[in-house]
Amino acid sequence: MICPRKYVRRDTIRSSLEIINANEEIAKKGSKVLYDGNTKPVSYKEGQLVLVILPLIGKPLQAKFFGPYVIEKRIGEVNYVVRTPDRRKSRVVHVNLLKKYIARVTDTPSPIAIVTVVGQVLRDKAILLRLLGSLGAGAGRAIVISPGAV
Repeated sequence: MICPRKYVRRDTIRSSLEIINANEEIAKKGSKVLYDGNTKPVSYKEGQLVLVILPLIGKPLQAKFFGPYVIEKRIGEVNYVVRTPDRRKSRVVHVNLLKKYIARVTDTPSPIAIVTVVGQVLRDKAILLRLLGSLGAGAGRAIVISPGAV
């Protein structure tokens, strides 16, 4: 004869599972609220320039940002097709691996150096290189190089 105390009844298991599932749903909702509080929605448009974090060639555990690459199209909410001509033609990339590309802005092109030779100010790069190449250490002329001057 089987003793009824050794076995758990099905209705006890069913009610226990219902309690567990209810508690799990509450925990999931709480975790989602905490996670979503720290996130910012990010989206990119087709044709926009982005940087992509990719593994280094020969070092699969190291990665850095490469680019700029062009967004070809959006797939779903979080994936994008990015054209990477230096690696493969295009690849699908998750939004977490992308970063907006911001180009550096220079106001006006400034000369590399302004050289003053006995009262003359020269701004042409070719003339500067020719002049610097022709002047020796003991030429007796003063050369002042100021990269920030315009």
